[in-house]
Amino acid sequence: KTIAIPRRIRVPKNLFVIGTMNVDETTYMFSPKVLDRAQVIEFRVSEKEMADFIAGEDFDVATLEMGVNVMGGFSLQEYENRVLYFVRRIAESHPRARILAIDIFGNALVGEKRKRADGFRETLRRVVDELGIPNVAYVNGLDLLPNDTEVSSEGLHPTPEGHRIIAQNLLRLLGCVGI
Repeated sequence: KTIAIPRRIRVPKNLFVIGTMNVDETTYMFSPKVLDRAQVIEFRVSEKEMADFIAGEDFDVATLEMGVNVMGGFSLQEYENRVLYFVRRIAESHPRARILAIDIFGNALVGEKRKRADGFRETLRRVVDELGIPNVAYVNGLDLLPNDTEVSSEGLHPTPEGHRIIAQNLLRLLGCVGI
């Protein structure tokens, strides 16, 4: 069955489509052949700049996934300081919006890396609890993607099926909190 692709699509002003690629110890750099054919834009945006941007946008629900990409570069204390600002800034600018602070999804980390991931989970949970902002809820990423069966070959990031599972579980969660 052939699907007709429209020549033009109207995109609302509040729709953001962002594709990312990590540049860290879990990835390889793009080859020159790929770079010749891709539209690559490298963003260097701090958490503060991102939080300030999101705080200025209009929304009723925000899901803030603060997970595995920061594990390699931050101490738990630095992570705590950054998520404290990030969550507080966004929540205080939108007191009527529902904000879900989501931690690390299921992955294939083992040993010390698994313990470090658990430390990041606990830190985010504690920050959200200590902030005590009524419209902010902590969500354990394991409730959205519980295991490592649907992660990519590097063992960290969800596969397309993993993203479907996350979306399905997130929709179920949003329904449970009355959204």
